[in-house]
Amino acid sequence: MFKPCLVKAKKNAGFTLLELMITLALLGILLGITIEILWGYDKGVTETVSQVIDAKMEAKSLALMQGETVKLVCSPNEIIAYIKDEPIKKFQIANGVQLISINEKNLSFGNYELFINTLGLAKDCIIKVQGKDMFQVVFIPTFGKPLIFDRDISLDLIYKEYL
Repeated sequence: MFKPCLVKAKKNAGFTLLELMITLALLGILLGITIEILWGYDKGVTETVSQVIDAKMEAKSLALMQGETVKLVCSPNEIIAYIKDEPIKKFQIANGVQLISINEKNLSFGNYELFINTLGLAKDCIIKVQGKDMFQVVFIPTFGKPLIFDRDISLDLIYKEYL
């Protein structure tokens, strides 16, 4: 009647699971390195931008809770919050990153003092942060959410285009 037809399978018909896993692991590593190089990602700059935003928000909270004016003294490498000329908190800037300017005032020539009144209000500010391979600008308004830019931008341009 019917004879079973036996076909021999080739031994080397494809890749083994181990070979595929090793290849995918190597591709993942190369892709991770390539993305970091192409995007110029600098973790220190993004951490510093977060620290700057946190410093101003925390100063607002302190001013409201204490009922006192809070002074933020900003230098290229740190931000210190003061109440009645007494340091309350220090915000450290990441290694290799500097605050370049605040409201168009270059910080290489001195500090910048930002005052937050007892109602938690302070004027809008724009802070430029420079790392080894990355540059960001953060705009912190009196009201609303901060805006972060990957290009140089002025307060006037922000007011015209974004507010």
